[in-house]
Amino acid sequence: MFCIPATSNEMIHICTQAESHGGAAIYWIHDEPLLRYLGVRPNIQKFEPTLYKRSQLLQHIQEIQHETGKCHKIASKNRLGVLLGNAKCDQTKTMTHVLWSLLNSIPADTVQRPHRHNSVALDLCVSAEPNKVYTLMGKEIDSEGFIVNPIRCDWVPGSVFITPPGWWHSHHNESSSVAWVLPVQDAGLYTYQRTLDIRFVDDELKLHKSGRIRGSAFDITNKAYTEMVQIGARVPVPQKIHVEGGVTKSSDDKEAVSAAGMKRVFSAECLLSTKRLRCTQIGADPDLVRKLNNRFTSLEGHVESIFD
Repeated sequence: MFCIPATSNEMIHICTQAESHGGAAIYWIHDEPLLRYLGVRPNIQKFEPTLYKRSQLLQHIQEIQHETGKCHKIASKNRLGVLLGNAKCDQTKTMTHVLWSLLNSIPADTVQRPHRHNSVALDLCVSAEPNKVYTLMGKEIDSEGFIVNPIRCDWVPGSVFITPPGWWHSHHNESSSVAWVLPVQDAGLYTYQRTLDIRFVDDELKLHKSGRIRGSAFDITNKAYTEMVQIGARVPVPQKIHVEGGVTKSSDDKEAVSAAGMKRVFSAECLLSTKRLRCTQIGADPDLVRKLNNRFTSLEGHVESIFD
């Protein structure tokens, strides 16, 4: 597999040897549709032509397999693959600044539970036993983590199927041999914008059962915090607080509640003035929620009077 930056020069492809088909076919994926949508053209070479050799990829996969033993058979670690990266894309760990790829294998008699991401995937089936390896995909999952009314895409060597952005999908290998797939996604762009939002179904079910719903799967790492501080950001300083007469005050009392230096608030704009309502997070305190509802009721009255 090779990756070439945009060039205005002519590229000539030559097949010097064909094992069985009497020729060679080129599977070509590029980001020209994105450039056309933006109305731009590349004028800077962002990386050098890169060659990924089959022997090197398989060698890395064997090294991983030897290090992990049979851990890839465990439900949470049932995939074994190698990311195709580029030294010029160290931040996103992708093949180009837009495109991402992974040579992924699915062991025999294995199911990869559903996951989803915002990037679209073009999946090239490299190797699979006919009618025994497939992908299920759909927009929703049920309470047990199974895809609702899924579409089935059977893996056929040399064929390609598309995983739409945001759709849940699971991979199933019911054969007695390893299946191989080479997906290419526009995940480099999403990763750079922190909007890839990849989620695994069992993690989401665990959160939901604990009464939590995640807004984003993007996490700020300790390194990110450090870099933000270096450019002037401030990290909230924990402090002791207590409530006296409905008013929150700082306290040196050891039994006082420890809280971060920032509070979550809801804000609402009053349409008749520039006044901003600062409100404690809903559900924190019944009395405060009652006061908050009264404020919003008053605000809704202003809205109705305006539109009436």
